[in-house]
Amino acid sequence: MYIFLTKDVSIRLLEPRTGTAVADAEVFFNGRQYVSDDTGLVTFSNVRFGKKSAQFFKPFYQSGRIHFTVNPFKRTPQQTVTMSATGEVVQATVKNKLTGRTISGITIKASNGGQGRTNSAGSATLVLPYGTKSTSATVSGNEIVDTTITLFNANDALTNSVAVLPKLKIFSV
Repeated sequence: MYIFLTKDVSIRLLEPRTGTAVADAEVFFNGRQYVSDDTGLVTFSNVRFGKKSAQFFKPFYQSGRIHFTVNPFKRTPQQTVTMSATGEVVQATVKNKLTGRTISGITIKASNGGQGRTNSAGSATLVLPYGTKSTSATVSGNEIVDTTITLFNANDALTNSVAVLPKLKIFSV
């Protein structure tokens, strides 16, 4: 019988120019695919000790690889990886049209490939191809009515703020 000691390892993905989290990035580790959450965090559970590496990808971001060692006698600190945007960085905020409150966990997909997910402050970061002045995007989530919007790049005067309607829940008695 063999006993394998393991640890959990976390990696946080950040865009260095803006300091924002890179949500929905694909991370490959030990033959499995993971996706970073809205804070840019991905956690690998039950990692055996030794030298490890992980690869990360997202459209319009610089992909890369991180190497780290999981040591049985030391605490394995959270690894921070920077993923530089390779296009226009666009910010968008999503609010509930009825309450005015920001909404987390909402996906914004631009028609030309950029994608982001709102964080706890209702803000999402997307990267669009250089030269993009505006593009259409779909705003979707479990508790909202899907909406199509127009996103403008960061150099334009308009702010990318959208108010969405919540899905109605009908109860019968």
